[in-house]
Amino acid sequence: MKKFKEILVKLNNWKFIILIILIIGEAFYWFQWRPSQIIKRCQFWSMNEATDQYGHPATTREEALYFFGKCMRQYGIDR
Repeated sequence: MKKFKEILVKLNNWKFIILIILIIGEAFYWFQWRPSQIIKRCQFWSMNEATDQYGHPATTREEALYFFGKCMRQYGIDR
């Protein structure tokens, strides 16, 4: 019975460690990885969208930022 209790205590410690690792991993994904991927996607999309709208790549900063901001708001990130 004593061995069984020791195993349960060790298992609970591992559950806690795994929970902490999952929380840190999820925070990294949500605050670092996801926004960087959205920014890359929006940069590519805004250049293509400007080319489709104007027939040439965005020539001014305002043109590029308009489409970039539109894409960022679509994904829930406002800059």
